[in-house]
Parts: sequence; C-alpha cells; structure tokens
Amino acid sequence: MTVEASGPEDALPIVFLHGAGVNRKMWMSQAAALEREFRVITLDLPGHGPLADRRFRMDDAVAEVAGVRLERPAVVVGLSLGAHVAMSFAGRYPERVAGLVVSGGSGDHTGWVGLRMRANAALLSLVFRIVGDRNVRRAAARSFTRQAGREVAAAVLAVGVRPQAGPEILRELAGVDYTPALRAYGGPTLILNGAGDRANRRAERRLLAAAPHAAVRVLAGAGHTANWDRAPDFTEVLRDFALSVKMTGQMTEQPPPTP
Repeated sequence: MTVEASGPEDALPIVFLHGAGVNRKMWMSQAAALEREFRVITLDLPGHGPLADRRFRMDDAVAEVAGVRLERPAVVVGLSLGAHVAMSFAGRYPERVAGLVVSGGSGDHTGWVGLRMRANAALLSLVFRIVGDRNVRRAAARSFTRQAGREVAAAVLAVGVRPQAGPEILRELAGVDYTPALRAYGGPTLILNGAGDRANRRAERRLLAAAPHAAVRVLAGAGHTANWDRAPDFTEVLRDFALSVKMTGQMTEQPPPTP
C-alpha cells in the first residue's frame, strides 16, 4: 500500500505529501483529526516507504500525485520535500488544486545555496557509508520519537524510513526555483512555517511575491516539522484554510440569482 484514503468520498479532498526520509504516516495526527470533515489522502513518494527501491526524482513524484484519483480539485499540503512536490504538482496541474499549503519549503535553492546543497549531499553520502544503515535508522528512530511522539513515530517506523534518500533529494532540489510553479498555479496558497524554522521564515517573501493569493501563518514554538511540534495548532490552521477554500468554491459554483 502506498496510498491511504479516509473520510467521506464526496467531501473536499486534502492530499498530504510527506518530508524527506519518512512516509505517509507522518500525517497520522492530521488525518485522524480531519477525516470526519474531509476526504483525507496520504501517499508515499518515490524513494520512501514501500517505494524505497526507487530513486527520488521530482518528475516521478509529481506523477505519483497525479495518479491519485480525485473526484474534485484538492487542497494539497506538503512539508519540506513534500512542499516542493506540492508546488511542482500545482504548477503542472493547477486545475486539480483548490488550495495549496507550503510548510517548511520557502527556501531559495538557486545560486550559492544550490552549490552548498550539492556539497552537503556529497558529505551526507560519505557519512552514511561510514556510519552504516542500521545506525542511521536507529538515530532516525530516536529523533522521530522525540519530535512526533511514540504513537506517530511507531507508525512511521513500521512503514519504513530512509534517511539515506537525503543526498539524492538534495541533488534533485539544488538549483531549482519553485516560484514559477507558484505563478503558474495562481490559486489560494497558505505558507505555514514554524517560528523556529529560520531558513524558511527568511524566504517567505519570495513565495508571497510569486503567489498572488497567498497568506503566511507562523506557529510559535514549532520548528521545521511544525506538524509534529505543534500538531493540534497545525491541524486547526489547515482546517480553517480548507474550509475557506471550500466556501470560496461553493460561492463560485452558485448559479446567478434569478432576475
């Protein structure tokens, strides 16, 4: 299984895209809280979970999202790596996106930053070879448990984690500017960052300039994994955004009044 769906089939879909090294279960808290009101869909990206034998490529990741059956345009939510996939998907398939949430994905990867990302990819590859897969997974398990709590961490670990995907992901993202995808999409956008995620907070204005219908929300006490650090607050902000998208869509679809 690489896709999970829950909630009413005729409800507004929310598609969740996970971060690097983890899998669809990172959204377990959000899915449980939202599935009564929305059609909640989580999926694994290439290089992760049951798809760990595939290398991560952005085109393949967008194709995985495009392959999800949607009865109507969806709110697409991505964190970190998932945020970049979400922006890419929205830029290529704007007609399938009712709303876009970008969390921990504001950074500029062009210029010297892209060069640094490629250097970090090479360094990470070396570190992983020295440390070994088993020790890398053990360290990841401890980190996820601290951040997400035992229940969510256990679910993520049961599906499978792959921190070793980090180098190939860094190389794939390096040098790419995602603001053209935002311009191509042009729809309702929420930039949702943790207050402690300084790198992405500094770059929020880039996305705001590219997205004509965008807003920023910042969660105090949260870092890069804001959906784990402040799970209830993160979920409530998502819910409010999805309801606003739903209401706007309903108003747009209403027939004109009879004269």
